[in-house]
Amino acid sequence: MTKSPMVLAALAALAATGCTAPNSGGYGGGMTQVLGPQGPSTCFFGQDVNNFNVRDRQTAYVSTRQGYVFRLDSPPNCFSVGTESLGVEPYNSVSPRVCVGGQANVAVGQFRAPPLRCVVRVSGPIRDSAESGLRSRQD
Repeated sequence: MTKSPMVLAALAALAATGCTAPNSGGYGGGMTQVLGPQGPSTCFFGQDVNNFNVRDRQTAYVSTRQGYVFRLDSPPNCFSVGTESLGVEPYNSVSPRVCVGGQANVAVGQFRAPPLRCVVRVSGPIRDSAESGLRSRQD
């Protein structure tokens, strides 16, 4: 089956713009899939983060109100065992979403210290609660 050059051009333009498509897979409730040059990736909103667990100085896990868990990988010494709060914001202010495979800004709050700000890489959703220390909808 051959596609016309017009259809191929339209598909390429759609993929390049990073349009949001409704999620037809196993993810639901507040998560979307974004079509980009590398294919679909799962996204969430930073304000949906409702719990976190710091694994070590470079790794933290966050869960969303929808019950999905994501891994945040940072440069050394971003996170600490004394982390009291963790805010996640999009790295790119053009979109309000935080997407798997992309970067995000985090504000790490520690007792009696100003928040530390780091840029992290987002992966997930994580299905293993033993790895993340947080219960997931996918367990």
